[in-house]
This record gives sequence, structure tokens and C-alpha cells, in this order.
Amino acid sequence: MTRHPLGKLAILLCFLALLTNAGCAAYSSQIAMLYDPVTFTKKGSGDLYLVTSAANPATDATAIRWVIGSVTNRDGVKIDDLLSTMPPAGMVQDALSQELRRAGYNIISTTTPPQAPGKMLDVVQVQLTLNQLSSLTDVEAKCRLAIGINVWKKGAMVKKLHYESKTTDYAIKDRELLAGSLLRSTMQEVMTQAVPEIVNILEQ
Repeated sequence: MTRHPLGKLAILLCFLALLTNAGCAAYSSQIAMLYDPVTFTKKGSGDLYLVTSAANPATDATAIRWVIGSVTNRDGVKIDDLLSTMPPAGMVQDALSQELRRAGYNIISTTTPPQAPGKMLDVVQVQLTLNQLSSLTDVEAKCRLAIGINVWKKGAMVKKLHYESKTTDYAIKDRELLAGSLLRSTMQEVMTQAVPEIVNILEQ
């Protein structure tokens, strides 16, 4: 028996509709941020303690991966989580360590602030959201990162700082790389804001 061509076309259209609704564009649910320093401030010197109060030690000690965002289709239906093997506070700490080491400091990362530190940064807030919209043809990603840092000198807190960046991008090719790339560029934007001001405060 010969199947009518219109029947084949209807089946094909239904299949494409299902793919579109499911959000079948290629993407990666495992997000890895390979950070590259971007600032060129060279005025730092001496030991600098870097504390991350924003991290939850109980959670950080046992978690294997962290949910940092979600993937939805064009109808707004969630189809996946975006996962990271490093918590957001750890990502910020790693980026700050690289940037400030490049600025000239000897970075001492610790979970317990020392008494009367000469120079210390306490990362007290980290808010990260990374979401993707996936369709048959492309992927769109949006990232927001906000951090709060308390700057200490000679045993006293001298400044409370807040930085934030929001970025958006989309990809047709290399869609599985989009989220990680956008996260890195968002982190770099925040570091571009933060590091020169932090160094100026510490070296005044």
C-alpha cells in the first residue's frame, strides 16, 4: 500500500513541532568556567587574605555539583538544569585570586579570618543566575552576577563594595559552549569593575 505524500508531510511537521517544543538545540548542562585574568593593575604588594563568607561550609563540603541555572524551551517549560562542579562563591574566589595575584599580592585563601589582618577581602555576597532558552535552531543565554566585598585594613573594615553585571548572548554554532563562555565574560566584567577599586583602597 502506498502512503499519501500529504500524510508523510503531516508526520514530518508534527515531528518538527515536537522537537521545537522540547527545545532540542544542542547545549551542555555541565558548565565549566575556565577563567582568564583581564585586569592590568600592578600596584599591589604584600599578603592579602581572601575570605569567602558567602560560601556555606556545610554544603560545600558535601555537594558534588551545584545547580546554577536552568534550560527552558520557547514555551517557557523547564527541560534541564545547568550544573557546575564549583559553587558560585568558589568561582568568584578563584577569579579574584588570579586577578589580585597578577596585581602583585600574595594571596592567602582562608575560611577563618585572621585577627587584625593587614589586608583582607571578605566576599560576603555572591548571587549568580545563568539561564538558557533552547530551541531547534539556536540557544540564548542570560547571566547575572552580583557580589559584595568588605575590604579590611589593619584590623578594621574600611569599605563595603558591591558589583553587578548582566549579559546576554545567543549561538547557532557551538551552542554547547555558550553558557560557559557567557559566565566567563560576565565574571570578567565584574572583575574589571572590582579589582582596580579594590587595589586603590588597599594601597591608599
